[in-house]
Amino acid sequence: MSLDLRFLEPRRILIIKPSALGDVVQASAILPALRARFPRAELHWVIKRELQQLLAERPELHSVIPFERHGTWKHWIGLLRAIRKLRPDVVLDLQGLARTALMTAVSGARVRIGLQTAREGARYTYSHVVPGSGWDVAAYERYRAAARFLQADPEAFPETPQASAATPEGAWVRRQLQELPRPLVVIHPGARWETKRWPAARFAVVAAKAVRHLGAAIGLVGGSDDVAAGAEIELLLRELAPHAAVRNWIDRTDLRRLAALLHAADVVLCNDSGPMHLAAREGTPVVAVFTCTSPRLSGPPGPGHRFIGAEIDCAGGYHKRCPLAGKAHLACMDAIRPDQVYAEVAAVLSRESRRAG
Repeated sequence: MSLDLRFLEPRRILIIKPSALGDVVQASAILPALRARFPRAELHWVIKRELQQLLAERPELHSVIPFERHGTWKHWIGLLRAIRKLRPDVVLDLQGLARTALMTAVSGARVRIGLQTAREGARYTYSHVVPGSGWDVAAYERYRAAARFLQADPEAFPETPQASAATPEGAWVRRQLQELPRPLVVIHPGARWETKRWPAARFAVVAAKAVRHLGAAIGLVGGSDDVAAGAEIELLLRELAPHAAVRNWIDRTDLRRLAALLHAADVVLCNDSGPMHLAAREGTPVVAVFTCTSPRLSGPPGPGHRFIGAEIDCAGGYHKRCPLAGKAHLACMDAIRPDQVYAEVAAVLSRESRRAG
């Protein structure tokens, strides 16, 4: 399509990125750059209803359009009508699936931009495909490439942490932490794929070392799927470090309170997961375990984070279920030892302590 994007002056831009948590966090980092590039344009975002809190108070956005992945036909018709009625000049499809291709197609936008990672025929609905946005590029770099394609500069307009001590969530966190010692190690033991979930017992071993050697307090966060893992960690931690100061907030926070807790932590220990990216956005260093995924492709940007990857042949294979049987099944879990992970946690806390001093 012969259109010089340098002279683009859209009235409305629609960003389509419904999920998942970590992807939305990374993609939203380009909002300041888009707002600076198009100061007079309305920015709208289609997002999964459960994730609306991530964007509800973003000053760059004019509106957030809720999406229900398993919604009824009535919901779908209403969503498509809302997109059509919006009449965006530019659509930026950062999801690249059949359902988002349908949203893109009905928008009526003249400029319809997508990534090279698009699947399920989504690319047929695009007028432009962003160069340098393939699977060999880190996720956050794909979103930055999309911003640069629109002549926006994500490096010149970086995102700043969203959580603040002045918010109700910040006040809630202060009450939760007022009797806890420092440093505070917040652990998120969950992940959507079984191949990304390092065993809960090993998180407990790392936590116990942090308590015994560093005097750390331990916080546990996550959703309803993480309740069992959290209970196991808490039980084992009581045995390994009986006097540990532990708070279990799993399935007891919304996204705003989760962000505020991650913001208040001295370090976040986790798998490759959405809360990893949320913590990084909040400016908190993460120590992340990468079993079946690649730290280079899936880790958050920033120099303060530490990643521990499994050094086995199938590491970084991105298998949702382990394809190996017998003793090799989930060998990536055994390839990462608790002492390795604790060493990284201790290194981060030592660096942060020197910086604070």
